Amino acid sequence: MMNKLVWLGWSGLTLGLLGSCAEPGDDVESSEQALAAELHYYLRCNSTGWGADANSRLLPVSGNSQVRAIDMKVTQSYMTQSGDQCIVTATNQQDGWGTLQKTYGITGVPWVVPGQRTLVSSTANFAVKFPALGTFRAQLDVVSGSLTIMQPKLFRGLGVIADFADRKLEQFTGDGIKSPADLRVQLDQMQAHWAWLGRGRENYQWDIVRVTLPVNLTPTAYAGWWEYRDAVVAEVKKVAPLSTYDVDWDGDYDALWVIVSNSGEYYDYQMGGASWNNGAHVFVDEQGSLSIQVSATGNFNHELGHLRGLPDVYGPYSTIHQLSIMADSWAVPPNDFSAFDRTKLGWASVRNVTTSTTGIVLPSANEQMSVVRIPTSREQEYFLVENRVRPPSGYASNGVTYSGLVVWHVLENSDQGQNPPLLAVVPADGAISPNEELSPQDLLYPGNPGMLSPFVVRSYFGNQEVFRIRNLTSTAAGLKFDVTLSTQTSSNLLTNGGVETGTTAPTGWTTGGWKPWEGVYTWASGVAHSGSRSLKLSAPTSNDIHWEQTLSNLVAGQTYSYCGWVKGENLSSAGGDIGANLSVYWFDASGDHANAQGGGLGTYDWKQICMVFQAPQSTLSFQCRIGHWGPDLTGTGYCDDLSLQRLYPAF
Repeated sequence: MMNKLVWLGWSGLTLGLLGSCAEPGDDVESSEQALAAELHYYLRCNSTGWGADANSRLLPVSGNSQVRAIDMKVTQSYMTQSGDQCIVTATNQQDGWGTLQKTYGITGVPWVVPGQRTLVSSTANFAVKFPALGTFRAQLDVVSGSLTIMQPKLFRGLGVIADFADRKLEQFTGDGIKSPADLRVQLDQMQAHWAWLGRGRENYQWDIVRVTLPVNLTPTAYAGWWEYRDAVVAEVKKVAPLSTYDVDWDGDYDALWVIVSNSGEYYDYQMGGASWNNGAHVFVDEQGSLSIQVSATGNFNHELGHLRGLPDVYGPYSTIHQLSIMADSWAVPPNDFSAFDRTKLGWASVRNVTTSTTGIVLPSANEQMSVVRIPTSREQEYFLVENRVRPPSGYASNGVTYSGLVVWHVLENSDQGQNPPLLAVVPADGAISPNEELSPQDLLYPGNPGMLSPFVVRSYFGNQEVFRIRNLTSTAAGLKFDVTLSTQTSSNLLTNGGVETGTTAPTGWTTGGWKPWEGVYTWASGVAHSGSRSLKLSAPTSNDIHWEQTLSNLVAGQTYSYCGWVKGENLSSAGGDIGANLSVYWFDASGDHANAQGGGLGTYDWKQICMVFQAPQSTLSFQCRIGHWGPDLTGTGYCDDLSLQRLYPAF
């Protein structure tokens, strides 16, 4: 699915970071311009809790230790009238008072939020007055000493009734959407579910517009689904201002849900699914689709997730099921997002664990979107850990009852149709079959009789140990555990992947292409991602050229990862946008074949490209390439730090 949406974060005021004078009655000691980054900070309020624990601790945002955040649950009316009472406390102990405590407040109370204030040393509580009930986010910058409290981000979407010239929504007599009021009911359900998914971080306001296509409903009204969607968007542009429905300011409508007025006459151009068409992010349902008939709200927010950049995580090698609507979207009431989804959306508070760490506490993801991220030696592979508890009722309450740590194994550039997949649950007992339904014993929890001890988590690369989880206990603040990291090594099936060795040319690499005599092949010196050398390709005229290395000892059917770094200079093409790329090439009885992943056209600095693929045969060529199946590219490309590694299966 195409994706151009970018989550913009929370809407708050940005004020200058100025020292403040105390108001009468404030117990203020001194102004602070910077806080101690090594301390742990707690926003202690009625809306967060008064302990120095995981309920009130501000967590790093996306691994950034400078910026820390926490959600505030505003549930009492007095918090919108006289205000909640708060104080910021710093200690030298995670989830405890430690041996050092500092307290901070603000001046000028009550503080009417959203807004930003600079913290000052103080022992006095301060009042925070909220505009409404709901979930707000507090964000602390420990370098500047600024505290910001923000409202949820509001996106605008359009439910589009798409009539034909001879067919209106109301002419349908079957089950489904037969009026704008019917559509309003489903849009309201989507809004409510998305607000719950984000736990107040984001809201969608869905409006309704109606358009009429200038053709009759016939099997050949449109050549295909792309043309149909382009036509609908063209009509929407006439009645709905882009400025209202382009919250991220990228020049496209953020979200259109098109309802096809077809009176139950389905033709292929009405097919569902998410796409980008004619300046809009779109998904489509016919008015009597099964999803609409059973009110499968999860299906609609699943498609909205695609518009926001989330991939499908169902397939033959999926083990996710009820843990994400991107895997199981048919449940009624609908399911939740996973830590992977929340991290991609920018909602999660992510703690990067890069050294062995004791005493990690994860509260329930139903309360806080706290995630532990454990990297590996390869950028495309990492692990996420969250504490999942199935709600007893309402959203995400379908399926088996579960409670415990979910360990997610992520392999970017793969998908759920490959083994290993993009996303997999690492089961507590070490055993799970592809597409197997979730078992409560797959989660890590104290007393799980099947949980391996020690619980060892391994990489797909070389099956090497990455980390162990030890000492798992349950506390009032959440699940507490230790992470012990292991040292990893790397291997490379390619010869001279760093292209640093050779005499007049890099050892192991040869040249080729469509018109090699017009291409320029250089073992470049002084331009490199690492070291001093790289592979350089220049096409002064339209061409498709490459450096390559051929291996004949691969295992057909085995999964491999081919990675490298590419750089582009003035790459231009009239017929494609792949630019500088990595390509896997082979020849068999049916002809030439190639899979490629590129960095794009234009001029850009080093980008890492990775491909996960199953070897179709034992002999393959691994190329650094500009152009692909077409003599339509000019410019210069570089490649460096190329690697090929076997991947161990997840199942």
